[in-house]
Parts: sequence; C-alpha cells; structure tokens
Amino acid sequence: MPTKTKRQIWVKARSAVNELGDGLGYRVDPGIRDMLASFHVNGLSTTASCEGHSHRGLSHPWIDVGVLAPPDWGHIKEWVKDVRKINVLRKKNFVEAKKVYLLLEEFYRRRTAPPDARLILERMALDYRLQSAGASMTEFLLKGERLKKIRVFQKEMNAFGAFLKKRFFEKK
Repeated sequence: MPTKTKRQIWVKARSAVNELGDGLGYRVDPGIRDMLASFHVNGLSTTASCEGHSHRGLSHPWIDVGVLAPPDWGHIKEWVKDVRKINVLRKKNFVEAKKVYLLLEEFYRRRTAPPDARLILERMALDYRLQSAGASMTEFLLKGERLKKIRVFQKEMNAFGAFLKKRFFEKK
C-alpha cells in the first residue's frame, strides 16, 4: 500500500476517533486518541477506553478490546441470559484479544518496562481490558504517588500506540 494512501487511512481513523463518545456524552479522552486510531488502522476492535484520571473514573489508562453485540440483539437486558449469544460474543472477543496479545509479545521483545507498567490483557465479563499490570493498585496510593504512576502507565500505553502506528506505516 503506498505511503500516501496509508497517511490518508491514518487521518481518517484519527478523525473518526475524534467523533467517538460514550453514553454519558463524553468524547474520547485526548490522551488516548492516537492509541485508539493505532488500534483501528491495525484492524483491532475496541469498545471503550480512558486515558486515566485522578478525579473521576479509573485513575489508570485502559482500552477495552473486543466487539459489541450486534444491534439486532437489542438491549443487553434482552440477551444477557442467552448462553449461546454470550458464547458467540466471548469467542469473537477472544479472537480480538489474541491479536493484541501477539502484538504485545512482539512489542515487549524489544522493550523493557517496569513490571507494574507492562501492559496486560485482563478478561472482563464479555471482552478484555488492556491496562498496566499494576493498574488496580493505584487506588491505594496517595494522590501525588498516584499521579506519578498514572504518568508512567500513560507513557507505556502511548509507547504501545507508537509501536502500532509505526507497524502500520511500515507494513507492506
């Protein structure tokens, strides 16, 4: 694929991420937009994300990897007890998570990071969450320490995003 075409794909993906929002009316956090665009241009599906905040939500950056239920399934209340549908969604999301897992293996072959900053995939109810290994411990830190950790975790997430972006542009 010619570089110019890849540039156009990147710009389109980045613009699409700028338009995304959640059910509460919040747009995608500015600090994680490039990361999401990097995921999307590499064919990876995401369902939610956060850059990490000290004042609301989870304090660490995270990205939920997977696909949403098809619209024709209706509201989750309508299908949440349908084991067949749950299994279909879990299998699709496992495939998405495995793609990310393999990319993480490639990323960490050439990168050293503090153990608590290394990115891992955590299985959630239906999808997988990409976050730093020490993310769940940040709630126990004092505010100053928590802010330092958030920055370390954001740096690691951004490094993985830069790796994905570079991979996209260099891939033939």
